Amino acid sequence: MTLVSKGTIGGMYLPKVQKQIMKHLTRLPNLSIKSDTVVTPGEEPAELQADVLYYTTGFTPNTEFLQGGSLASALDARGMLKVDRDTLLVQDQSKVFAIGDIITPGLVESPFTSGYITQQEAPKLAKNLIAACSGKPLKPMGKPPSKRGGILSLGPNNGAGHFDNFVLPQCVVTMMKSKDLFRKKMIHAFQKA
Repeated sequence: MTLVSKGTIGGMYLPKVQKQIMKHLTRLPNLSIKSDTVVTPGEEPAELQADVLYYTTGFTPNTEFLQGGSLASALDARGMLKVDRDTLLVQDQSKVFAIGDIITPGLVESPFTSGYITQQEAPKLAKNLIAACSGKPLKPMGKPPSKRGGILSLGPNNGAGHFDNFVLPQCVVTMMKSKDLFRKKMIHAFQKA
């Protein structure tokens, strides 16, 4: 199996976390890694021919479906959806909201809004959705969550990550995410809703 990356694998994480990720990946049997390599769909080099190819493009926003539609004017040059940071209303809209890694200004330095931060912001957005449907005034989202970063599962017994400038121990990442990928936490959250 070959893992090809356009840039550094784990490039959105702190350098120490990137090293942890690479240390884990290089120990996996039958895995070769090609960093700083670009593969275009349909134009794979002969040495990368495979039965199955997964093209993952990092944090490129999946907003092509908005181009040419009624929200096209709210897209910036990178394809990010422009929102009002206080309410998450899409630019020039009164009842269309957006959240997650397709919005700008995002909730982290860039280029992405982590699932952790989006999860913390979602309940506030839900209250504004209800207010908008009821004709009530919207409330500001308030201060963004203070913790920034992310965690990456590297199998059921391994992982790496950081919050702010604190690199998390592997056992903490495993306990937080790797055992079930937050499945139990999400089931509980939806049962409460």
